[in-house]
Amino acid sequence: MNKIYFLDFDGVLCDSFRECFTSSFIAYYHKYKGVVPPEIDIEHYREFRRLRPFIRRGADYVLLHKMIDERSSCSSQDEFDRILKVNGEKASEEFHKLLYQVRNDMLDTQRDFWLSLNRMYEPLSRYLRLWAQSPCVYILSTKKAQFIQEILAFHGVTWHIDRILYSSTTPKAQIIMDVLQMHGAVSAFFIDDQIDHFNGMEDLPLKAALASWGYVQKDWLSQNKVPVFSLSDFINEMGSIQ
Repeated sequence: MNKIYFLDFDGVLCDSFRECFTSSFIAYYHKYKGVVPPEIDIEHYREFRRLRPFIRRGADYVLLHKMIDERSSCSSQDEFDRILKVNGEKASEEFHKLLYQVRNDMLDTQRDFWLSLNRMYEPLSRYLRLWAQSPCVYILSTKKAQFIQEILAFHGVTWHIDRILYSSTTPKAQIIMDVLQMHGAVSAFFIDDQIDHFNGMEDLPLKAALASWGYVQKDWLSQNKVPVFSLSDFINEMGSIQ
């Protein structure tokens, strides 16, 4: 194949905000802190949504609850990264473990409810079945592949697990380069909603796009580093896939 397409999941194909909030809330308050507030304050929810664009991996969702609980001030990616560094790698690994423990537990005990918290973006739903059948279209995400496959299946989309790539802490640029080399492909398209995931892609034969409908900071929409795509731009870019 000549061209390979790499699509982020959360914030590009799927609006998973409610799932990420719920699972990480349980991970932080029930599993980590062991003290559960009697109710969820609406300001807590709003602050979590404001901070959402700064996260890069699942563990960061749990950190957001800790930041809100401790009233940490954060208004930029740099400030978030400083807080992340202060909390340390050991805490991140624990948060990661707890988040996926909660996700596994909810899939086992509240399966339909957990899956229903993940909403596919419209009008992309009608195209997903087509893309799922194409060997040149991959999902590249910081969410584990089996969860993505389960969510898509819940929405009637069968996507082979071999084309759902879990990046974990590996830079997405490295994964894209490895897949291109594996297939001998000459070009790629990559779309994401976290601008830092484009780091290291400058020398790749790749067209990049920032998803404007995802969890983006307003200033990212006016930067010159990565072209900003609307939903219609994205659909048009994918239009040549048969």
